[in-house]
Amino acid sequence: MKYLYLFLIVPILIFSSGNFKKPLIFIDPGHGGLNLGAVIKKPRMEEKRYCLITAHYVKRYLEQLGYRVSLTRSRDFFVPLKRRVFLANRAKAGIFLSIHYNSSKNRKARGVEIFYNKAKNRRGYVSKLLAKSVINKMVFRTKIKSRGVKTGNYLVLRETKMPSILIEAGFLTNLEDRKNIRRRDYLQKIARGIAEGVDRFVKRKK
Repeated sequence: MKYLYLFLIVPILIFSSGNFKKPLIFIDPGHGGLNLGAVIKKPRMEEKRYCLITAHYVKRYLEQLGYRVSLTRSRDFFVPLKRRVFLANRAKAGIFLSIHYNSSKNRKARGVEIFYNKAKNRRGYVSKLLAKSVINKMVFRTKIKSRGVKTGNYLVLRETKMPSILIEAGFLTNLEDRKNIRRRDYLQKIARGIAEGVDRFVKRKK
């Protein structure tokens, strides 16, 4: 009977182990708590809220693709930047995604842009590849204007130990972007694009 039990359970373990070949994804919804991020008064829009909603959608889509996912914050509270980095590094995450929405004095500025840290090592190069994969899928899903992949010296990109990107998923200060961002179905398209971009990057890296 003992051997029959082992015979039944081993195939299940082998099948389940496939999930653990994919990297742990750490999603970092920007701002939170008293740190509102960009704010629009009419209609009232706070960046922190849309970062969190988008992050939860990204988490859902990545989990559907078989990834393990953690959030630096799952509710409306602020997490210091160094704490966000510490959590991802301690967990030995494979990918770090920081999600934000943009603002500008130029009301015509619109579209998505993704930042990576140009570190003088392989991590910088790989982060750039991740950024390109994600922005291509976001543009495909949403038809949003691409502002391209750019370098940035943000702490969450500079001090994380894994491929890391910071996504600015649209401008709250632009009328067209703002109308789209207020729609849940549009946020879902953004999130699906991010998740598919990550998945494409991981599969190409193998």
